[in-house]
Amino acid sequence: LTPHTIENKISPCLKNNEKIILIIIDCLRADQWKAMTHILNRSFRIKTDYQMSILPSATFYSRNAIFSGMYPLDLCRTDSDLYMKMLSNPKYYNRFEPDLLRTNLDRLGLSHINTKYIKVSNYEYGNSLLRTIRNYKNVDLISMVVNFVDILGHSSSESDALREVLIDESAYRDIICSWTENSWFNDIITEFKSWGRKIIITSDHGSTFVERPVKIKAYKSTSPGVRYKNGKNLNTDERAALRIVHPEDYRLPCTELNENYVIAKDNYYFVYPNNYSSYVKKLNGSFQHGGISLFELIVPLATLTPK
Repeated sequence: LTPHTIENKISPCLKNNEKIILIIIDCLRADQWKAMTHILNRSFRIKTDYQMSILPSATFYSRNAIFSGMYPLDLCRTDSDLYMKMLSNPKYYNRFEPDLLRTNLDRLGLSHINTKYIKVSNYEYGNSLLRTIRNYKNVDLISMVVNFVDILGHSSSESDALREVLIDESAYRDIICSWTENSWFNDIITEFKSWGRKIIITSDHGSTFVERPVKIKAYKSTSPGVRYKNGKNLNTDERAALRIVHPEDYRLPCTELNENYVIAKDNYYFVYPNNYSSYVKKLNGSFQHGGISLFELIVPLATLTPK
């Protein structure tokens, strides 16, 4: 499971005095990674394992779990103030990843390891990164979060033009392969290769192509996810969703009295009764995550070594 990524994959290398690069490609599916390897194996020997995202298969939960090395329930119990701060505003959802990583490494006996955290959320920053990345050549652990795949998937519900191109899983893979080969990402990977450094590539979760809306009734304070909801008095068709009445059983925190979770199965997605038709028009046929499907839950955990 993703909370054990650092402990199982990164820590042994660091304890062996290897310098490591960890790249987390947000929302990368296993099939998309397989397509990417046909490009990357020209320069790298690639060994791909797989691991499972946690529920909900969403960035707030699963990527914080990667960096912290803890399940959401354990993270909340360990530092409830930090957890509630992250939960209070979407801008804070993943703001503290470098701090979580530092605490995780210290707990694993790696307090002497120096790190550099890099998050690439737009083309401009990615394109400029090559000019500065060499400054971190001596850093023990470079951790890079890449948001392109996630942004592309979410944009499919926002842009009519993109929806015409991103029509199915095959089209999604093709665009990601083109990006792998022609974008700043290829330049950065090539630079890392010149360092002779081992690269670990993984993801926090995948995504699935949603086609079946299901109505949900909930309070306004309920979380905004399309494939999962947490809050009070959640009411939906349980044939389309897993209801988690006791969050602790799934290592999820209960931050308020009577809070529970519902998580969409298969290719369902939640829609409120108000403005139902407009939401269906916007979301149907888009890529979403947070739910229960193999596409969301199975993620690659690959090791790349330069040829």
